[in-house]
Amino acid sequence: MSTELEKPLVIKIKKLDINQAYFLGIAELDGEEYKINNQSHMKEKLKKQKKKYPKKDKVLIRLSGENVAIEEFVAHRGKSEWIEIDSDEILYYVADNQDQFDTLEVYM
Repeated sequence: MSTELEKPLVIKIKKLDINQAYFLGIAELDGEEYKINNQSHMKEKLKKQKKKYPKKDKVLIRLSGENVAIEEFVAHRGKSEWIEIDSDEILYYVADNQDQFDTLEVYM
């Protein structure tokens, strides 16, 4: 039996541009636009966003496009006005495949 929480949270990536040593862009969730930020992690790999969802210590995030995809387990901590992803692995993969991503999925 499938529940609503088993479905991924799907966020549309409209734009993701390099800005010095990180990526900044625009994403859409539930018809609202948010800034999205992908940067290196300092202490731990994190994912934050404005909307509140059930607390999970770790979530699986997946960035994808037509011919690219990367996924990683990250801590789901805090709240932010932006959608924030702090992960070296994702940052480097996005840098190598810039302009190819259109979706961010979050598996709770």
